[in-house]
Amino acid sequence: MKKQPGRRARLAALARESDRAIHHMIERWQRRPPAQRTHFLRKRVGPGRTAL
Repeated sequence: MKKQPGRRARLAALARESDRAIHHMIERWQRRPPAQRTHFLRKRVGPGRTAL
């Protein structure tokens, strides 16, 4: 029977997985076109118009 990993090993694995997920999220964000990446900066100027 295999011994289960200790607390430190599990926390280290969780930290690596979390770091990998963050890097993947950043890479996906950077692959998007600039207009979509900065969409949250847009403000409504008038009916049907937006500006940065």
